[in-house]
Amino acid sequence: MEQFKSYLISSKLTDEKKAAFYISWITRFYKSCNKSPEDPVTQEEIDRFLNQLSKHREEWQVKQASLAIRLYQYYKERKNTEKGREGLELNAQWKSTAEEMRKILRLMHRSYRTEQAYIAWVRQFYSFA
Repeated sequence: MEQFKSYLISSKLTDEKKAAFYISWITRFYKSCNKSPEDPVTQEEIDRFLNQLSKHREEWQVKQASLAIRLYQYYKERKNTEKGREGLELNAQWKSTAEEMRKILRLMHRSYRTEQAYIAWVRQFYSFA
């Protein structure tokens, strides 16, 4: 949750005081669903929570809770997308490294079997890292 709070403040979506309330709303929401913040939630669960909240809280508080939940869902989605993108970029970097090595080995007139062995070592190192 601290990372999400930092995200809210650094993105200037809210100030530090309101960010604490956003974290509180998210924590209450997940507690009401008996889930952890990493678990996926449905729109029905969100609506149920907001409906229950509207019975005991003022309208602006319900809107704030709704915004907090939406922002957290966006944050989780964005974080997952970035992880996938990093994996693709890393894979492309390893492929370009292998191609560069292949070009250099051919410029040095190394045998085809040597080239295959070196590329295999690069692939093994990539799968280990």
